[in-house]
Amino acid sequence: MRVESIELFWIKIPLVGQFTTSFGTTMEREILLVKLNADGASGWGESGADGLPMYSYETARTGWHIIEDFLAPVVLDEEWPDKGLATSYAKKFSSWRWHPMARCAVEEALWVLDAQRQGVSLQSLYANGRSIRGRIPVGISLGIEDDFEVLAEKITAGIEQGYQRIKLKIE
Repeated sequence: MRVESIELFWIKIPLVGQFTTSFGTTMEREILLVKLNADGASGWGESGADGLPMYSYETARTGWHIIEDFLAPVVLDEEWPDKGLATSYAKKFSSWRWHPMARCAVEEALWVLDAQRQGVSLQSLYANGRSIRGRIPVGISLGIEDDFEVLAEKITAGIEQGYQRIKLKIE
């Protein structure tokens, strides 16, 4: 199977509210999305990199460069197996250093593309025949708040929404 095309999308998403960390305050998130197309199916992936190099040296813009100039040519040139796209991709790029968020965005898109082509859920593809029980616990990250009462309300709301882990930003 060949990946026919790779499309990159640069979007900005406004946050529900301000998010403050020791690095500063933000009201939006810059996101790099990757879309892979093959055999009438599409797989989407998202880079976890931020717009500015504060959390990591890798940014959404450097991710665009790495995908467009280095990963995409290899992915488009490769003959991929009909099943196990993401595993083959991980092996192919296992010796590559740096830019894990860009590599992960493409790998995520391959997982989704593989699931679409096989007509199975992403969960069942991840499980690889194993039984999956229960749910995966998820958490929420809360920014720095000047007012403790506001922070307490956000923590309570997170717990009421079912989050099992609450991460607090501090200065």
